[in-house]
Amino acid sequence: MIRLASGTDRVALEILEKLIFNGDAECFLDDLCFVVDAGESGVVGSIFLSTSGNHRGTILSIGIIDEFRQQGHGTALLEAAEDAFQKMGVGKMKLQVEITRFGAIVCYMKYGFVMTSLMKNYYGRGRHAYIMEKRIRK
Repeated sequence: MIRLASGTDRVALEILEKLIFNGDAECFLDDLCFVVDAGESGVVGSIFLSTSGNHRGTILSIGIIDEFRQQGHGTALLEAAEDAFQKMGVGKMKLQVEITRFGAIVCYMKYGFVMTSLMKNYYGRGRHAYIMEKRIRK
C-alpha cells in the first residue's frame, strides 16, 4: 500500500535510506514523502519529492528494499509522485540516478523518463549520474 509518510515513519525512513543507499543518502523529512507500507514487514520503500518555482518537480530519493523489488512498488511510488506533482501544477519531473544502477534506469525508462544529461562526479569522484526527466501527464 502506498501512503503519505507521517511523523511516526521517521526512524523507519532513516533506516530504510541507510539500507538502500549504504548510508550515502539522507532522509529529506521536510519534503513530501510517500512510503510503501507492507503491513507486518513495515515500510519497505519510499520516495521523497520537492518542487521549485519553475513548475518542475524533483524526485530527491526513491528506493525499495532488495527483497521487495520487482513487485511493482517502484512503479506505484512513481505514480504517486506524478499524481502529487500533477495536483501541484508541475509540468515536468526529474531525478538523478547513478549510471551503474541499471535496474533503476530501466524502470524509469519504462515509466517514460528520458536521459537529458550526464553529471560527472555527482555522487563523488568517479561516480556519475544521469539526469532523467518526464513530462507530467495532464
